Amino acid sequence: MSSARRAVRKAVLYGGLAAGGAALAQAAYLLATYASPPDCDGPRAGQARAVAAAAAAASAVSAETRRRMPNLGAWWADGMGESPGARMRARWRAATREVTPDAYRNAFAARRMQIQRSRALENTKHVDSRSNYSSSSGDSEPHIVQHFRRAMRHVRHALLRAPALAATATAVPAATRPAEPKDAGVESDVVLVLGDSLVTGVGCCCDDKHLDGGSKRCAGPALARGLAEQLAQRVGVSVRWLALGLTGGSVRELTEEVVPRLAAVDDAVRAKVTTVVIVCGVNDWKRVWRFWNRRNLNPAVFGNELETLIAAVRTELGKDDVRVVLPAVQAGILFAPRFNGPLGRVLSFLSGIWDEEKRKLSERVSNVLYVEPNIQQFQRLVSERHDPIAAFYSKLDGIHPNALGYERWADWIASRILSAAPAAS
Repeated sequence: MSSARRAVRKAVLYGGLAAGGAALAQAAYLLATYASPPDCDGPRAGQARAVAAAAAAASAVSAETRRRMPNLGAWWADGMGESPGARMRARWRAATREVTPDAYRNAFAARRMQIQRSRALENTKHVDSRSNYSSSSGDSEPHIVQHFRRAMRHVRHALLRAPALAATATAVPAATRPAEPKDAGVESDVVLVLGDSLVTGVGCCCDDKHLDGGSKRCAGPALARGLAEQLAQRVGVSVRWLALGLTGGSVRELTEEVVPRLAAVDDAVRAKVTTVVIVCGVNDWKRVWRFWNRRNLNPAVFGNELETLIAAVRTELGKDDVRVVLPAVQAGILFAPRFNGPLGRVLSFLSGIWDEEKRKLSERVSNVLYVEPNIQQFQRLVSERHDPIAAFYSKLDGIHPNALGYERWADWIASRILSAAPAAS
């Protein structure tokens, strides 16, 4: 029995040493080859407007209309016994009659007339082609072939016209469109996002074109902008955002170099700051390898310096009790493609220790909210979208999020802020 225990202990010891050696080799290779992507070159401040009621209603109508659109397979099957065009028009009239508001009927009628004129011209061309076929072959085209040509023609027209019809469904006439929310300068609340490279937008504007065909690539750091957009959509009021960051900055460097920048911010903007989001920690625990400096090995030092940073921000803003949000960064480290293997587990463990200091700080300092890592939510998102983990990270380094990853993180932070709002007030 004792020999078996010794064998198990040896196996565990050797396995741990092998995993540690592999993690050290990965870390050494990463330090030697890593090059950080550039910061986002977009603006560092902006405004997220509340979604207008008309846009939300049009979106709902468009979704319902697309759901009720005739099925192409049904058109094909029914077209063999009856004209596919007549069947399509009947189905489309039923769909528009059920879900289309009166304000949209004129637009749909104009689109239907345009489609009918196009079909008439197309039918004329096909009649000419069939007459040529009959005169050249001496025999008329078989009846089943005529049905096949007619059905395929209508399917082709439906595929070509469906995007235009969907766009028409979402168009809201100007006369019926409610007014946008008023935004008088800095009357909206301001969300200040302060931190390291995750705030400067590293990775969000380098290789991502999924947002509006790439039109938002340089609209500003994705985390601050996405957070303001999420809050504006959920609360229904416009929210201004301001991003102040330092790529590679530790908590002490943020206090010394970033907080003084608030003095250059307009007084009217600072007066409207209601929430401060501080993103930090990665550049503190990643210096653990510098073991000759003992302060790098002590997470409590990080907690004390973070408390100093919060006090400095509140003093600069002139608000001793402004709400401060401290998001955890452990989930992003755990799933980063560049940290796969033993290194990812080790770094995620270290990140969890430093994130724990944020949680402790939220318990002893008033009006400080700790946002726990969204590990389960991240896993569920990946499974629902059927996307690989890499779909949420920049292709340049596999460590920083891309625009999609920043948006999903902003959505998580916004949900936690709003759920904790009653307790904070």
